[in-house]
Amino acid sequence: MTALFSGKITAGRLKRVGPADVGAALLLLVFIYSVAVVLTLNFRPLYYLYIQSAGWPAAVGMPMNEMTANYDALIGYNSLFFAGPLELPTLDVSVNGRIHYEEVKRIFVIFQVACIASAVCLIPVAVKKIRRRETSFLKIGGIASILFAAAIVVYLGLDWDTFFVRFHETFFNNDFWIFDAATDPSILILPDGYFMTCAVMIFALVIGLSIAAVAVARRLRRGAD
Repeated sequence: MTALFSGKITAGRLKRVGPADVGAALLLLVFIYSVAVVLTLNFRPLYYLYIQSAGWPAAVGMPMNEMTANYDALIGYNSLFFAGPLELPTLDVSVNGRIHYEEVKRIFVIFQVACIASAVCLIPVAVKKIRRRETSFLKIGGIASILFAAAIVVYLGLDWDTFFVRFHETFFNNDFWIFDAATDPSILILPDGYFMTCAVMIFALVIGLSIAAVAVARRLRRGAD
């Protein structure tokens, strides 16, 4: 990875970095993070593999097919294109639980809209800049994404439980996320370890996409020199 960030920064290159490059870099950062979240949210095999390998169905006394059916319904509900109330095939949802899931959906919808909007705005700008061999936005956006991810990953690694609690306290103005399995049995299909696995996948995608952006910038720069 060190090689990706090596190389001298000349005065000429610094002069070629303008507001348009910074704006494109910010679009790239938003795109990278929103794509990572949306892909992870919709990558259902991750859930299937996790609960199976963790022996979760047996641990909570629920058949695998029932667990996955309810999970699929929950993920479908979080889609930008789904309209209607949350209905789980075999599990009840309390009033407070329904409110929490509505709040979660709003967050995921924001990421989905950000993904589409950033792609629509970024693609024409990126094509134009790449044709001109103006690659600074790729390098700036890629490095910024990695640094931001690294800071969060360090915090996650230090104390996942604290992060999990503070995340919910930050993004939700109530304690409805603290589920009681007696009234909201859907919590039984969502083990805490799975959320950590999702976080790992999100940041792995962010770092991978960021490195790819920097690598493309270096390759195009070499071709232009």
